[in-house]
Amino acid sequence: MTLEIITWLYAGNSLFALMAYLPQITKLLTTSGAAKNFSTPSWTIWTYTSVISVLYIYTAVEDWLLFTVASINFVGCLAVLLLVLHKNKQERRE
Repeated sequence: MTLEIITWLYAGNSLFALMAYLPQITKLLTTSGAAKNFSTPSWTIWTYTSVISVLYIYTAVEDWLLFTVASINFVGCLAVLLLVLHKNKQERRE
C-alpha cells in the first residue's frame, strides 16, 4: 500500500471512533437513572491516556492528522466519562 492510501485509511479511523462513541453517548443521554453498566475507572483511564496522547502528539510529534484522530478519541472518552459521572451523581441525589 502506498503512504497516501494508508493516510486516508488512518484519517477514516476518526469516523470509526465517532461511530463507537455515539451509541454510548446516546444510551447515556436516553437512559434514566445511574449509569450502572459503565465503568467509571475504565473511562477515567481511557480519558487520561487519550489526553496524554494528544498532549504528546501536539508537543513532540507535531503530526496534525495524528493529533486530530487522537483529539476525537479524547473528546469521545471525555463525553462518555462526564455523562457517566453526571448520571451517577444525579442518581445519588434522588
